Amino acid sequence: MVQRKVTYRLYPTQAQLAELEHQRWAHCLLWNEALAEHRSARKRRRRPRARRVRHHWCALDGADRAVTGAA
Repeated sequence: MVQRKVTYRLYPTQAQLAELEHQRWAHCLLWNEALAEHRSARKRRRRPRARRVRHHWCALDGADRAVTGAA
């Protein structure tokens, strides 16, 4: 499959350029507000993590060794 790149050029009038800039500004504002809301929601939901208990096999005492048959 051949992929081709197509580039469109805009030549807006001054009024259209002002409207495009306003839309870009509004989009940036909306994006930043949504990102801030997402971050604050994650911060509110975050719970302290439960501590993971690691089992160390070298910590077996003599009674456990007798059960497992280890020397």
